[in-house]
Amino acid sequence: MIGEIGAKTLQEFIDNYQEPEDTNTINISFIGQPKVEILGDVSKSYLIEFINANTNQVLHSHTISNNMWTVCSKEYYVPWLIKINGKIVSKLDLNNKRVLISIE
Repeated sequence: MIGEIGAKTLQEFIDNYQEPEDTNTINISFIGQPKVEILGDVSKSYLIEFINANTNQVLHSHTISNNMWTVCSKEYYVPWLIKINGKIVSKLDLNNKRVLISIE
C-alpha cells in the first residue's frame, strides 16, 4: 500500500515536472576579438564554439556557465560563426554595415 502511494506520487511528479526556462542573457561582441558572455541566475553549462564559416574549422571552444565569458584570441577578420551548445547563435555579416578599422 505504501509502495503504491509512493509510486503514484512519484509518477505524478514526473508527469508534471517542467524544466526551468533558460533566462540567462547571451551577449556577443566582435570588438577587437569575438566575445561571448552569459549573464543570469540560471546555473547551466554552455559549450561555446568560435568557427571560421568559410572552412568550418573550430578556432576556439570553451565550456562556461552563467556569469562567465570567453573570447577567441584572433584579432583579425574571420567570417565568424558562433555556436552555443551546438546551435548557431551568431554569424558575422559585415555587408552594408559600418566597420571601425583601427590602425595603431
